[in-house]
Amino acid sequence: MRSLFLPTMVFAMLASTGLGNEAIEDQLAREIAYHSAQQRAEMVRDPILDMVARHKARSMATRDFTAHIGPDGFGPNRAIRLAGYGLPDWWPDNKDDNHTESLGFGYSVATVVREWYGSAAHKRHVFGEGDFFGSHTHYGVGYAYVPDSKYQHYYVFLSAPPNEAATKELEPYRTWLFDHHTLRQIAAINDADDLDGDGLNWHAEFALGHDPYVADPIPSPTFDLIARSLTWPLTPREDLGSIRVIIEHSKDLELWKPTSPYDKTKGLTVPLDEERGYFRLQIVWAADE
Repeated sequence: MRSLFLPTMVFAMLASTGLGNEAIEDQLAREIAYHSAQQRAEMVRDPILDMVARHKARSMATRDFTAHIGPDGFGPNRAIRLAGYGLPDWWPDNKDDNHTESLGFGYSVATVVREWYGSAAHKRHVFGEGDFFGSHTHYGVGYAYVPDSKYQHYYVFLSAPPNEAATKELEPYRTWLFDHHTLRQIAAINDADDLDGDGLNWHAEFALGHDPYVADPIPSPTFDLIARSLTWPLTPREDLGSIRVIIEHSKDLELWKPTSPYDKTKGLTVPLDEERGYFRLQIVWAADE
């Protein structure tokens, strides 16, 4: 399959829209999906593609670039794959490929959509002309507004065939990576790594709300001999997704059983008794349990 290049559209109409980012993204999604020129019979807005599109819009606004290939050298196809979205196996997997993205910059959603419609290459992509783009029934949109940036308003439209990955849900862990890291950083991440040497891998840093670039180890638990309890002064995130925070107990260091905290007001508190002489804390991906 040959590489496809979608040119970038730049419009210099700079003014505030008065709407929040999500409202503008919703407006952009509607304008595209229900446009009279739209050739796709069905369009499914995908949260993973939304996340990638939003990351691209924010990156362009804050890192001062307006191109399909960013400063890290990654194109949109690779970004989509890094997010866990399964593109067709027969597509090439070059670092800078683009078969999925259209970009726009300037004032209003209506202006962006009108300019995409007026560009032959963008029109084929955005409105699903032909068998190839017509098969892109899943899509995502992203918008960023940064007043002191070059164009202030940054728009991204991503499309792809249905997700071929085994897991199609948007994982909070993956959202956290895209919210706080560049594509180069994400591509280099091994989930088992302990980047800052504090004993926590990437899953643990996410689950406990820590900074993976700053050494902040887990504090030691405290014991209350009167209440016969042990408390780990930790507050795991609520949105753990497939990650599990598990406290286990044992009386012989061989057989381990899970223990549910009965009090979370000051951390994770579990009872002490003769069956619970030893404790350990595990943070695991559900598929690895």
